[in-house]
Amino acid sequence: MMPIQLRFCRIWMLFLLTSTLPVDAADQAIRWTRVVDRADWQPRDSQGEVVYKDRLWILGGWFDSFEPAPRDVWSSVDGKSWTLATQAAPWQHSDLPMSIVYKDRMWMMGGWADGRLPTHSASNQVWSSCDGVAWEQVTQAASWSPRIAAALVEFKGKMFLLGGTENYYFGDAKSLKNDIWSSSDGKQWTLVTSSAPWSPRAYHQAAVLDNKIYVFGGGNYVPEYHALNDVWCSEDGANWAQVTSAAPWSPRLWFSSAVYRDHLWVLGGWSNNPNKNWGDVWYSKDGKNWIELKADESWKERHEHSAFVFQDKLWIAGGHAQPLSNEVWSLQLPKDWPNDEPARLQASTETIGHWPLREDSRDHSANQLATTAKNLSFETDLDTGMESAVFNGRSSVVEVSANAGLQLGTDDFSISLWAHTDQVLDDVIGDLVSCYDPQTRTGFHLGIYNHGGVTNSQPNSRQLHFGIDQARLEDGFTDHGQLGNAVYVFSLCVHAGQLYASTCHAGETETGRVFRFEGGDRWKDLGSPDQSNAISAMAVHNGQLYVASAKYRLAGSSLSESENTNMGGRVFRLTSGDVWESCGQVSPETEGVASLVEYRGRLYASSLYRPAGFFRYEGGQQWSACAVPDGKRPEALTVFNGSIYATCYDEGSVFRFDGDNWQAVGKIPEATQTYGFGVYRGELYVSEWPKAHVFRYTGGTQWEDAGRLGQELETMPLLVYNGKMYGGTLPLAEVYRYDEGKQWSRIAQVDTMPDVKYRRAWAMAVYQGRLFVGTLPSGRVLSIEAGKNATYDHQLTYGWHHLAAVRGAEKLKLYVDGNLVADSSSFTPNDFNLTNSKPLQIGFGAQDYFRGKITDVRLYRGALSFNQIKQLASESLSGKND
Repeated sequence: MMPIQLRFCRIWMLFLLTSTLPVDAADQAIRWTRVVDRADWQPRDSQGEVVYKDRLWILGGWFDSFEPAPRDVWSSVDGKSWTLATQAAPWQHSDLPMSIVYKDRMWMMGGWADGRLPTHSASNQVWSSCDGVAWEQVTQAASWSPRIAAALVEFKGKMFLLGGTENYYFGDAKSLKNDIWSSSDGKQWTLVTSSAPWSPRAYHQAAVLDNKIYVFGGGNYVPEYHALNDVWCSEDGANWAQVTSAAPWSPRLWFSSAVYRDHLWVLGGWSNNPNKNWGDVWYSKDGKNWIELKADESWKERHEHSAFVFQDKLWIAGGHAQPLSNEVWSLQLPKDWPNDEPARLQASTETIGHWPLREDSRDHSANQLATTAKNLSFETDLDTGMESAVFNGRSSVVEVSANAGLQLGTDDFSISLWAHTDQVLDDVIGDLVSCYDPQTRTGFHLGIYNHGGVTNSQPNSRQLHFGIDQARLEDGFTDHGQLGNAVYVFSLCVHAGQLYASTCHAGETETGRVFRFEGGDRWKDLGSPDQSNAISAMAVHNGQLYVASAKYRLAGSSLSESENTNMGGRVFRLTSGDVWESCGQVSPETEGVASLVEYRGRLYASSLYRPAGFFRYEGGQQWSACAVPDGKRPEALTVFNGSIYATCYDEGSVFRFDGDNWQAVGKIPEATQTYGFGVYRGELYVSEWPKAHVFRYTGGTQWEDAGRLGQELETMPLLVYNGKMYGGTLPLAEVYRYDEGKQWSRIAQVDTMPDVKYRRAWAMAVYQGRLFVGTLPSGRVLSIEAGKNATYDHQLTYGWHHLAAVRGAEKLKLYVDGNLVADSSSFTPNDFNLTNSKPLQIGFGAQDYFRGKITDVRLYRGALSFNQIKQLASESLSGKND
């Protein structure tokens, strides 16, 4: 046996040797450092920024669209302590200006002033300074037209200005520019080209690397939003070559860029498709091959922040992080970065299973996983030649037996498949792939979800949802504020990447309004389409948002009646420029519309109060009256298994409409009113008053009790979210989760208004991976996240699409046709162990059996890269059998 002293000596020597070995850069943790939480300057975005005389500089920016742009100038030697150079620089157009250091001076040019105020304007003034205090106006009017959000670089001894827009909020497509100008003194400018080959754009970036100018990203904000992720380069500023038409980072506006460690960098930004801030960071040596930098700690997603390279660090400052920020962060990479970074970040993948679903349901991978199919048929698409399995939406499913290979644990994994949906629907679309245990709330699901009959609204339509869970729930709801003076959030609806809310107001001169969520507690008021006190219902039809009005009787919620006596019963749609267009009145007798729903390509509406009414939209301002069930009022409307189902306030019944006739499908025991619907695991559920029970439809006229929500009196909205069904109640405005059988678990109370009889958790929607809830009488909207979720908050168009879902080390990602369209908030991998004993199911999951066609389903262990997904999406599947 080795003497203890000798063993200790050898261990100590080994420690000395190993502790002095250099740590490979690929193994070093990459972390952003928060330099300061709150810098001395006021939170802002859209500011000018430069590094000058060994200092970081912040120049002006944006606080609000209805006040002048700030004119202050700040500098810092360390990013933590900031010095005010001047509170009132002589320039005024400091919102989205162009700034640069050139010939040992700071330069500030162009920009926007006065937001949306009547005095707004763009500038082509050019200013310079050597100390940030005294500014010289080099020219009052440069040769290029007044503009904002252009790109500005130093290249071959000159300043080059590229593109931009002449009008921020009030322009059109003609306002966008793709001209290029150069100057050696800031006063005399030469037109390099009036029309570069890259499309006119603003909110883009340009950078100089290896004696080339690169232009990338950007697009337009209003009136017609579009975003780009193309990259172009030029060796002279006049002749351009496209490096790539689609970089792997999502198309975006309002991002920042830098050249750091001989690489181009893209940091954060904003997009409207999906509607979100971005917090990702990408780098490239050539503008074509991009790698996402993964950091163990980073800043919150944001747009229009400053980016600097200073003291061999990459810095960001300020920006709109919902809310505005005055944080400062820095990143210093290891000295030998990037070392073998590309190889490290290229995740390895192995195929778990491959189900072509063209002639059979077998797993064609080497693993040959045991697979069975039920009620599946196969066909070849005559238009595309695509061979696929047809899922009937009622009972079709492919089931892969539980086995060790399907135990994903905390590993990365990826799903790739092709799916086809019909243009005209009379059913929810349903789930694509799932492996989930509803008892333990563990596993994952990928589906295309429609939610209808959520009291008054059809809040989600054709929206792609990828979720994982291991019984995780945020500690509480996030309060997104009251919507103006609203007492009632009647409806929530997700449309074109945005969340909309409709409201009821109590004042004599107040009218129902529609609001659009802008993050945090900010809502944009889109006005009152009608003169009544409520906008009661919302739905998406033919790709447009429709809303309906009502004269809501607040006494029905034990509140004082509104003194606004104007009748509702009208329908409107939102058009470009946030203008409401009238679609007519459903009938002169209708006081208010209860619900809107799309069915077989047509829009239907129901009446809130007597006389009973049920109407179909015929276009223009025309509505036709349809039959009503036994003279009763159909209220909440949902579409399921070929029919419209309706709740009823006249009795505790449910009715079904097949396009021509109504049929009674049962009375709910002890109920006097029915309220809302949910489709959960292939079955229809309904809520009721006065016992707050939920019932499951079992066919014919039979309904089975699925339990009571606490000791509440009324259950209203039902909605499926990340594997579970949730419900809202009265009188305490509580939210519950359905935990199978007759068990409901209380999540939280979402309205705590004192001294009222009734509080309602009334409206629900899924947006940006979260469950949103609207309330009465506080008129507020709140949200919570269960597990982790990525949602594509746009209608997935009909026809064939390639869909991919990736669980990566920190985020979930969703891809449509090879493009990244959504990701989740960050998470710790060990928090989500997805191992369960359930089978993998194709065509069934948390909401319903899939209605459509599926082919080429692949499940991988490991995270597919952007390029791998792009390749899968570009492959033609016609005639392939392997």
